[in-house]
Amino acid sequence: MYRCSLSPLFSCAGHTDTSEMDKYLEESLKNCRLFKGVPEEDVSRILSAAFPVHHVCQPGEVLVEAGDVSDRFGLVLRGVLTASRPLTTGEDHLIDLYEQGDYFGLENAATRGKQSPVRVAAIERTDVVTFYLDHLLVGISEEMVKDNIIAILANDNIRRLYKIDILSRAGLRERVLTYLQLRAAKEGAATFRIGMTQDHLAKYLSVNRSALSKELNDMRREGLIDFKRDQFTLKEPH
Repeated sequence: MYRCSLSPLFSCAGHTDTSEMDKYLEESLKNCRLFKGVPEEDVSRILSAAFPVHHVCQPGEVLVEAGDVSDRFGLVLRGVLTASRPLTTGEDHLIDLYEQGDYFGLENAATRGKQSPVRVAAIERTDVVTFYLDHLLVGISEEMVKDNIIAILANDNIRRLYKIDILSRAGLRERVLTYLQLRAAKEGAATFRIGMTQDHLAKYLSVNRSALSKELNDMRREGLIDFKRDQFTLKEPH
């Protein structure tokens, strides 16, 4: 695996290099959850102080390695990242998935040790922006940014509780259905994309890849679901 490339979005603190900064990236940053309720003029100043860096990751590239120490955290602008830990079998357990609008590395950036417990890698071509956490907490909007960070961490904690709920299900089908139902509820639709392959889904559910494939096909044959690649449809039971 290879590390992602980095390119600063700001040439120096206090100066936005608009010729190098895509309009989509600029608007994504100003409208993200981190700066909810913060005046736009304050967002530009805070971003300059936080030295945002744009990372472009290709599939399989590693952004953060387990054990890395860093006071930076990131926002996924587009694409999908995975957070995983190695198992004693030599395989990886897929702990979490970060999609557009999700933050990663915020918990460890806020700890004293600032050490990442997971490897963060790209499933597909993924654009992210990382920030210095301490540098964000400056100026007149400090408290508002802190409140937004607390809300982001709280949401992440709830998401992990959902993961525990999924893994607590004894049977393979129960795990699959619980995951798909939670996903449908999040998307607000019966048809949705999960953003990962069956191999990644098997790792996320901590199940055998072949057993998962068989179960998915059985569920489709029984009229419970339909799927094509990473797009799934939950069907009403007859």
